[in-house]
Amino acid sequence: MKVVFVTNYYNHHQKPLADELYALLGEEYTFIETAPMDEERLQMGWGGEEKPSYVRQRYVSEATKAACQAIIDEADVVILGCAPLVLIQTRLQQGKLTFLYMERLHKSGVSLFRLAGQCMKAINRYLRFRNFYVLCASAYTPLDYARQFAFIGKTYKWGYFPKVKQYDDVDALI
Repeated sequence: MKVVFVTNYYNHHQKPLADELYALLGEEYTFIETAPMDEERLQMGWGGEEKPSYVRQRYVSEATKAACQAIIDEADVVILGCAPLVLIQTRLQQGKLTFLYMERLHKSGVSLFRLAGQCMKAINRYLRFRNFYVLCASAYTPLDYARQFAFIGKTYKWGYFPKVKQYDDVDALI
């Protein structure tokens, strides 16, 4: 089974999950970056390590852009994080299994007028696709989409997967 994770850039938040998916799937797993990491994140210490072999950088050239799009279109499963929806348009139209990885939409509330516009966008963008689901990185994400009448019954709990340290003697640590 070919699984592809697409998001803006590879970082320490995605690394543990990406490593596990690669350990399970090997060459059948690909992580696609859609943009270079911005300077602010680099100064915070993000992205200092060398990228694993499963990471593809879509932004490098037109050839890599086309190759990454082919990987996305042919995959059995795609998880789309912070990346343009246009990247998954073909697979959605073909009914292929696709997940949108999202945090909360309405962090500071939403007016009824704005919500009405968002409902119309949601109907056009999401409701017509049968195999399109949301991985919710916030407990409030399902409610935010439900307010737009989108992804009802198609949301799943999701989150970051930090590396967990194992200690031989917890009592000695305390």
